[in-house]
Amino acid sequence: MSDYDDAAILGIDPEATEGLDPHIRSALKGAADSRREAQQAQARLTHIERELAFTKAGIPDTPLNATLAKTYDGDNDPTAIKAYFESLGVELTSASAGSPAQPAPSGPSDAELADQRRLANVSAASGGEAPVEYRDALMSAKTTAEVLAVIANAPADAGIGPKSIQ
Repeated sequence: MSDYDDAAILGIDPEATEGLDPHIRSALKGAADSRREAQQAQARLTHIERELAFTKAGIPDTPLNATLAKTYDGDNDPTAIKAYFESLGVELTSASAGSPAQPAPSGPSDAELADQRRLANVSAASGGEAPVEYRDALMSAKTTAEVLAVIANAPADAGIGPKSIQ
């Protein structure tokens, strides 16, 4: 930055510094640098105070809330910030606080997959490949559909199901 710019930052007529001693010019440059640093520190402080106010208001740090925070131009009062977000319809009280609803997982759950594997093993065993304790299979079935599947796939010698009636 030139001496002209440094003098302008300090509010001094730049042409008035032309004939000054180099030490004075250096001091003016140092003062201009200090003023710039103070302005940057003030900007950082303002930003930190704003973030603290949003945190105290209970605004979660999500992309949606970050975008909405840019639109807020009121005081750094947590109550006012919270009221602003609530007026926009942002949910701040639930576990998902301020984030869009997560889609429901697609496909069967782990428990459902385990039940399906167990039933497949029972069905495969009913073909005569391996002995199966049908009583245990019936006792471990959790739903009516599982019980009916075990009964329907029972071999004739198991003593249960339609095959044993023939």
